[in-house]
Amino acid sequence: MRRTAVQPTGIERTFADHEIIVTKTDMKGLLTYANDVFLRLSVFDEEDVIGKPHNIIRHPDMPRVVFKLLWDTLREGREIFAYVVNMASDGAEYWVLAHVTPSRDASGRIIGYHSSRRRPDRAAVNAVKELYGRLRAEENRHRSPSDGLDASWRMLQEELAARGRTYEEFVFDLTLGAAGTATTTSSHAPVPGTAAGDGRRNAGPAPSADHTASPSRANAPRAGTGRVHVTTNAARHQKPIKIVRNVTSGRNA
Repeated sequence: MRRTAVQPTGIERTFADHEIIVTKTDMKGLLTYANDVFLRLSVFDEEDVIGKPHNIIRHPDMPRVVFKLLWDTLREGREIFAYVVNMASDGAEYWVLAHVTPSRDASGRIIGYHSSRRRPDRAAVNAVKELYGRLRAEENRHRSPSDGLDASWRMLQEELAARGRTYEEFVFDLTLGAAGTATTTSSHAPVPGTAAGDGRRNAGPAPSADHTASPSRANAPRAGTGRVHVTTNAARHQKPIKIVRNVTSGRNA
C-alpha cells in the first residue's frame, strides 16, 4: 500500500487503558519491532512495517515542529514525552501519550529508539488539538516548508514562555488536568525517568543491554510504591498510578 494514497477519514480509534503500544526503531527511524497493539491500531501486518520509516503512521494534522522537538531531544540522548495523533493504514486516527527514549548498547552508545504509548485522557487531547491546530496553521501559512517550521517553532516557544512551562511540563500539566494552573513541580502518569505506567526506570520490555535507565528526576515515584507523589492542588485528587509489568502486550521484543 502506498502511504500517499491514504487520506484521513475523521474516524477515531482508541484502545484500552491497560494496553501499551510499543515500537523500536534504528538510528534512522526505521522500525525494527512493533507489538500487537501497534499492529492492530494502525491496521498493518508486521511484514508491512518492519524496515519501514516510523512516520508511516504520521497524521497530516500533526505539526512538524513537534517532531523537530522530539528528534532534537532524542539526539541529545534524552527521553521525551509527547502527545501525538497517528493515522492508521485505513485513514482512522488514534491519539497517544508517547514516551520515547534512546536505546543503548552495553557500552552506552545509542543504537536506536524505543517508544511506549498509552491512551491519553480526552480533556488533554482536546487541549492539545487546539495548540497543534494553531501550530499547523502557522506552518501551512508559509510557502517555504523551512520558513513554516521556523515560524511554528517560534510560536511554540512563545506559547510555552507565556505559560511559564517547558514542553515537557506542559505535557505533565495536561496529563494531570492542570494545564495553565500548576505553579510548583508536578509529576504525572507516566513520570519522567520511569516506564509508562510502570514503577521501573526506562519504558518498554524487561531491561536488556540496549535499554539503560533514563536520568533520575527529583519528582520520581518514591521507592517501593506504585504511586506518584505530586505537589499541585489539581493533582491531589488524582487516582494512584497502576504499575503495569507486561508492556509488550503479546509479543516478545
